[in-house]
Amino acid sequence: MTTAALLGGLAGAGVWLIAIGLRPRPRPIAVVLAELNRPATERIAHRGSADGWTRTALRVAGVVGTDTPGLWRDLALLGRSRGRHASDKLASAAAAFAAVALLAGLAFVGGATPPPTLIVAVAVGAGAAGYLVPDVLVRRDARRRRDEFRHALAAYLDLVAAAMAGGAHANQALHSVAELSDTDTFLALRRCLEAARRANTSPWAALAAFGTERALTDLEELTASLALVEHDGALVRESLGAKARSMRDRELADAQTQAETASERMSIPTVLLMAGFVALVGYPALSRVLTL
Repeated sequence: MTTAALLGGLAGAGVWLIAIGLRPRPRPIAVVLAELNRPATERIAHRGSADGWTRTALRVAGVVGTDTPGLWRDLALLGRSRGRHASDKLASAAAAFAAVALLAGLAFVGGATPPPTLIVAVAVGAGAAGYLVPDVLVRRDARRRRDEFRHALAAYLDLVAAAMAGGAHANQALHSVAELSDTDTFLALRRCLEAARRANTSPWAALAAFGTERALTDLEELTASLALVEHDGALVRESLGAKARSMRDRELADAQTQAETASERMSIPTVLLMAGFVALVGYPALSRVLTL
């Protein structure tokens, strides 16, 4: 009886939270004005990202109004909408909660009687952990994507500098080189440059907004430096080459650091094996000494 009452209370609380999330809420005037003042390139990138069912799913997940700009940048980098991420969080929490409830049901069928408070506590904890798992996975995937982007961006800058050395204008070189590959990085750069062309804005400004939105520090630093010399082709070409070299040097340093870390991790099993061997060999002698 107590277990049924607790489960019923939890179900009622879940329905109440969903009803609150589905209730329409007025949008603050500050948010509306900020969207109207957003540059055209950003409006194109954000169009339809948080309206309709997407905004409803975000309300239900409880992430609307939360100050998580880092997570939003990671989602933008991965090309995932906030609504999809909110749905993943809800599904993960529900799956974890349901798994605990299923195990508790199997325990009751098998004759075990775990305390109801323990079941509720474990279910709530599992649901909270499942709710946070998609965030962890997004941040991991975003770190991996940023590493891939840095590698591809270095090659892109080298090709742009080579095209400019051959007499191409900076804007022409940026667009033509972006069309040479269909990888994720080149496709993202191509879409960004096309949006800038349709909005009749500077490609450097569009790339700067692209880097800021996705927390790509290399691209932000590059566009900030090129904004000062964008009318001098020679300086632009030199800046592109220097940035590409610095990015490759950073990749080499990161690779060396990762290799050293992997080597240190590989020594841990060897140390544990040697400690076990010493304990196995020395235990009989130590046991005999202690029993004397």
